[in-house]
Amino acid sequence: MQQDILLATNNRRLAKDFKEVAFENKQTKLETIDKPAKLNEVFRKRGELLDVMILDLALSVEILNRLIFYVKRYQKDLPVILLHMGRSMSKKDSEALRNLSVYGCISRPLNKEQAEYILDDLNNILDLDMDKKLGKVEYLEQEKVFACTFKNMRTYFLSRKDIPEDDGSKIKHFPIDKDEYHFTVCLESGKKYAIPWDFILHICEEEYEFFKDRPVERISSEEIGKRVKKERKLKQLRQEDLAKKTKILRANIARIESGRHCPTLETLEKIAEALETPVAKFLTL
Repeated sequence: MQQDILLATNNRRLAKDFKEVAFENKQTKLETIDKPAKLNEVFRKRGELLDVMILDLALSVEILNRLIFYVKRYQKDLPVILLHMGRSMSKKDSEALRNLSVYGCISRPLNKEQAEYILDDLNNILDLDMDKKLGKVEYLEQEKVFACTFKNMRTYFLSRKDIPEDDGSKIKHFPIDKDEYHFTVCLESGKKYAIPWDFILHICEEEYEFFKDRPVERISSEEIGKRVKKERKLKQLRQEDLAKKTKILRANIARIESGRHCPTLETLEKIAEALETPVAKFLTL
């Protein structure tokens, strides 16, 4: 399957390296732009056909802002790969890029071979779950919040007071799981709990479908939990059994069944499939 790529840079050497690699690779179609006006023209003609945009952060903030304007105007969810030059991103850069669908930030290639590696590895870089996978989690002791940075570079601040399982004791460590969809908090009291990606968005992201304060008419999380629990018991399964079947942590199953967390449709579909029941059984009013 051919990949349709747009490279935004004003570096001639960089553009040349990518063009040569794309020419040799019959599965890659690449077009380069160096000015926002050209991007406007490209988007008007074939914006919906583009698979990914590779954006060189060496461009000026003014040009970056104009490029972002056209991206958001014509294709809001276009995946973007950022090329940086081995330095920390400035505050202006971060603000300009905040609303892009960033799927990766990688070092700017120094030669054709490195450019070839980037294009060959695009499928891995363009992980469709970048908005669900955690890249880094830090704990701010004074504020008592977790700074959770997803792979798409969006950061959310999750307060401990919003976590029902937290007993307030000192935090020992909080590793991100191998699948990167959640992290586990271990307390000095001996207690530990898992924080999945959708719980973070549920508490922190106003645009998230299941944001805690969003006034929408739907079945309550408590009712969903009761139905899941009832169906699980009818199938004579323990929470541990359901966790294995769905690959959802047992702690998260417990949180759903108690009504403390409203699961996503994706999560409910996994549970419904494991229990061999229609997902509508959990959602129908």
